[in-house]
Amino acid sequence: SIVYSTVYGETLPASSLSGGQKYILAVANRCALADILGAKFPLMVLDEPTTGLDDVNKEKMAELLQKVSVTLSGKGVSLVIPTHDEELLVNANVIKVNEA
Repeated sequence: SIVYSTVYGETLPASSLSGGQKYILAVANRCALADILGAKFPLMVLDEPTTGLDDVNKEKMAELLQKVSVTLSGKGVSLVIPTHDEELLVNANVIKVNEA
């Protein structure tokens, strides 16, 4: 069964997770599955990955995305994250587009 470790050190079954926690787990599972299957792709796009997340889960998502980015970069894969969330821009190579 799939479990989730919380920021408080708890381990919970996936069925008891909040929507934000399920979203983080789904992103992690997709990245792991692509790696396990040896997927060869030059680009991974995660559109607005923090939408609907509370502050705690946004922070966890940012940490996860940083790790994913490093792993993908080592395999020659670029990670593109369209977002309005400024917190995700801290360690990123950024192309910022402002609407007129």
